[in-house]
Order: sequence, then structure tokens, then C-alpha cells
Amino acid sequence: MEIDAQGEIVRNISLPIHQAKGWMKLVGVLSILYGVMMVFTIIGIIFAWLPIWMGVLLMQSASSVERAYATGDEAQLVVSLSTIKTYFTITGVLALLG
Repeated sequence: MEIDAQGEIVRNISLPIHQAKGWMKLVGVLSILYGVMMVFTIIGIIFAWLPIWMGVLLMQSASSVERAYATGDEAQLVVSLSTIKTYFTITGVLALLG
């Protein structure tokens, strides 16, 4: 009984991110494509890995929250939130450098 209650709590907590998973995947794919296009410029070759990495992070986070919501797995929710944290940390550092 307690396991089902915990799964329901995980589903309730992950609901807002789960609802945004489609947008996360879209932005992730667009970021990866942007990185791939950057490879074709001289300076872009040096920095192209950043948008690709950030796109992969968003895709991973969306997949993890999808699994967390479907199974009620707390560990998958933590992985998703940790991945989002890394994404925003990189975004913040890039904003400070810019």
C-alpha cells in the first residue's frame, strides 16, 4: 500500500515536468541540430559540442521524467531533475560569459 502511495506522490510531483516533456524534446532536437550546423563554420567547430550536449541533456531529462511518471520511480525523477539542473547550470555559465 505504501509503495503505491509513494508512486502516486512521484507522479504528482513530476506532473508539471511530464506535461512539458514534448517541449523539452523539441528544444533538445533544435539545439542538437543547431550544434550540427555550427560544425560547418570555422569557429563553430570549437563550440558546436555545447548546444549538442545541452540538447542531449534535455532529451535525457524528458525521457527520465516520462519513465518516472509512468512507473512512479523516485530515482528516475531525481535523474530528470539532476539533468535539468545541469542544463540550467551550463546556461547560466554561458550567460555570465556572454
